[in-house]
Amino acid sequence: MKRTLSILIVLLLCFSVFVGCSNVKYKGPLSCVSHVGVDGVTALIDMTEDAQAEIISALNSGEWVDGVTNCGHDYEFITKNETIRYHSDCGTFIDITNGQAMELSDEDRVSINALLGVSKTD
Repeated sequence: MKRTLSILIVLLLCFSVFVGCSNVKYKGPLSCVSHVGVDGVTALIDMTEDAQAEIISALNSGEWVDGVTNCGHDYEFITKNETIRYHSDCGTFIDITNGQAMELSDEDRVSINALLGVSKTD
């Protein structure tokens, strides 16, 4: 009986470790969206709820890798629990809070940039 109980406890602990390793799920609304201009001036941006939902969806559907990039940023988003930076030229999200990064496909980068009003699509 003690052995069975010990095995059960070990299995529960292992399961909780695996659940803890699951991907971060981002939640809105975005409480702050800011643009950092080339001159270093930060300006707050108003976004529709639909645009915010699309950004949250992109954050939750992409493939994140551990570690942050050495990529600059020109946008910053604050979700319920995270600070996320975005570089519109290369289409990279950088989750500062959780130490991970995600690079968007060219198509997704163009879509996110359109939501943010970025006109260049090179």
